[in-house]
Amino acid sequence: MNARSMLWTGQELVDGSRPEAEPVVVDSWLLSDGGVVGLEDHERRFRRACSYRFPQLAADELTCFLAAVRERSPASGSWFPRIEAWDTGLAVQFRLAPKRRETTELWVPSVPDPRSVPTVKGPDLPALTGLREEAQQAGADDAVLCTSEGYVVESAHSAVLWWRDDALCVPTPVLPALESVTVSAVLNVAVEHGVRIRRDRLSLDEVGTLAVWTANTLHGVSPVTKWRFWNGKTIVGPSASADEWNYQLDKAAHPVRKPSSPSDAR
Repeated sequence: MNARSMLWTGQELVDGSRPEAEPVVVDSWLLSDGGVVGLEDHERRFRRACSYRFPQLAADELTCFLAAVRERSPASGSWFPRIEAWDTGLAVQFRLAPKRRETTELWVPSVPDPRSVPTVKGPDLPALTGLREEAQQAGADDAVLCTSEGYVVESAHSAVLWWRDDALCVPTPVLPALESVTVSAVLNVAVEHGVRIRRDRLSLDEVGTLAVWTANTLHGVSPVTKWRFWNGKTIVGPSASADEWNYQLDKAAHPVRKPSSPSDAR
């Protein structure tokens, strides 16, 4: 089974075909042998997005839906579930997780960030998917989202972090970046290990001089090794290993489901 779609009836999840239209709100996470990093934060982000787009959706129904997703989550294997909301209902896809990238190449398009609702995950998914497809056609993994002034906000499917003067940097809050559960977990690791954190701006003019990482729930922290520009220019930047950081993130995973019996707890 590569994927399993389940629809929410209002009382339970049942197997069924998802609507053909793109969902309006989505969220996803890496589920590895029953454990997830920051699942409550993923659920909180999904709730907030649903309350923004579907104010008529009752909070209690969302609570029941998310509890059912947890209950039906596979207890073993590597999965990449995606929860989805339309104006007609809720659904979840249990998908096998693709292989994690060890490094990332980014493509810089000729146009600035096209999102209409950058702080909500879902409404701009078609545009972001299209940008990633263009990036892949150019030989890269993902597309960069920049302001019209040339500051990096994030990529189409990942957050962006970088190192400056021994400080781990994240975009300043004035930039329209989506809240990243993985970045929050990375910053927790930084605090635990005494690494200085800095709110900063990363200009495209600097990408060849600073070590940059992407971060998302599927690939974890991935060093950016190359920047490909829409006009054919290529920049190879310095690289900083993220192996220890990914190890610490994996340690932060918590079980999705509580053991139902003493034998399950072993």
